[in-house]
Amino acid sequence: MRQGMYTGLGCGLVLVAGSALAGPPVAGHVDPDAKWVVHVDLEQLNSTQLGSFLMDMVAAETDNFEDIREIMPNFWPGPEGGMFGITLYGAELEFEDDEIPEDFCAVIYGNENIRGWGSMLEAIALHEGFEDQLKKREIHGAQVWSMPMEDSGRIYAGLVEGRSGRVAWVVSFDSGRIERSLAFFEDQDGGNELLPRDGWRAGTVAFAATNGLNGVPMDEKASRVIGEAKSFKMRVGELKDEAFMQLALDTGDAEKAQSVMSIGQGLMAIGQLAASEDEELAAVMRVARGLQISTSGSSVLVDFEHDAGEIVKFLRESGEFDVDVDDDRDNKDDDDHDTW
Repeated sequence: MRQGMYTGLGCGLVLVAGSALAGPPVAGHVDPDAKWVVHVDLEQLNSTQLGSFLMDMVAAETDNFEDIREIMPNFWPGPEGGMFGITLYGAELEFEDDEIPEDFCAVIYGNENIRGWGSMLEAIALHEGFEDQLKKREIHGAQVWSMPMEDSGRIYAGLVEGRSGRVAWVVSFDSGRIERSLAFFEDQDGGNELLPRDGWRAGTVAFAATNGLNGVPMDEKASRVIGEAKSFKMRVGELKDEAFMQLALDTGDAEKAQSVMSIGQGLMAIGQLAASEDEELAAVMRVARGLQISTSGSSVLVDFEHDAGEIVKFLRESGEFDVDVDDDRDNKDDDDHDTW
């Protein structure tokens, strides 16, 4: 196994991010200074029609996925793995040349099935003859492994022991960031207003939020409309076979919010007109018919609901995604996520 595989490992960690009224218990593990947060409930994702399809698509499309699984057994949610959630956060939104910023942090939550990833790294390093490049030390009560990346820098992974067999892997590309992130588990001083502690909609699979979009690459026209937005929040999920997406963009100005809504509604109207002469666009618009755009003060609100099975069918028929999905999903949720 070549050392270059570790780049694939880092990409795998990045690719992989609440069914109760309370927010996820991971909220207290997020840096208070984070400017963006993404949380994915992998158990909930694995139990849905759309989520199961998308997870299989990720496995089929991700380069070196089997290499990642060799280093990280049970790198998967549900019965085939030991992961139940992932939280990503960082202080910078600007991704230069598609590079992951050093302040990036990923927290992977799971059970005893993923506890042995560190030992697996040690075994591979010994077998491949680069054990002198694999470092291990204790930081804030957690065992931390670090290894060089293919191009430059190092990747750091710390194992945090939770209660009732729960564990968390904290992953970063900066020694200062890994130390700061692990401190939130030990000192309980984490928490960020971007990740809600309550009001968590039943069926939510993923939640994303940021308090600024000025670092996101966009053209000049889009930048004038939304580049100075105060915040952006989105949640997606599936409940009783009905997929949903809710989006809120706070533009900071009521008139600007009205303008953004008008642009969105205009694009929908144009799409409906053009769909009569384009079969592919007609298929898109049939799925999009559940989308509603409105405003509330300075915020633009987008609400979408549609049958999950029809969305999966549309994705298959589009020809872009051709993967087999095992529909025998495990909906049983024996574990209490609040064990942290």
